[in-house]
Amino acid sequence: MSKCMERRILRHLVNIRYVSSSSTSNKSEIANPTSDLIGQPHPISNLRAVKFYIPKNENDVERQYRIKREEVQKWNDKFWIAHNTHFISERKKFLASHKKDFDDEPMSPDKLSIFYKRFLDEHWRIHLHYNYEWYKKNASLVVLALRVKLHRLKMSFFQKKS
Repeated sequence: MSKCMERRILRHLVNIRYVSSSSTSNKSEIANPTSDLIGQPHPISNLRAVKFYIPKNENDVERQYRIKREEVQKWNDKFWIAHNTHFISERKKFLASHKKDFDDEPMSPDKLSIFYKRFLDEHWRIHLHYNYEWYKKNASLVVLALRVKLHRLKMSFFQKKS
């Protein structure tokens, strides 16, 4: 199966739409979305913004799930903005301190790997804590998603009976 086909199937399964900032054909879709809208990557966090779809007949379980997804998205974005800002400033300091070593040539990947390893070694606890929190938050999202699916299944079962 081709990568393009895999993306189409995945997009269909998770019911999302990608929105280009320059696209004019998506204006009505943006005004009246029928699914989650995925925006352009944030320039610092590199995460895509998501505008979550709110159905007209959203129930309490679906609302809890959507709100929790929004909270996790904001938490994740906040972490990566802070982390990447710190990473960029540390890399600039490293490049400035080693500027005399490589004159006007770009620094080689081997020399940059020294910085990358040092940065990861110094921040492994932060990454460990982030991963732990991320897994906890995603586990709670899975539980809420299951509750939403069960609620929808129950509602469709009772609607068919009556």
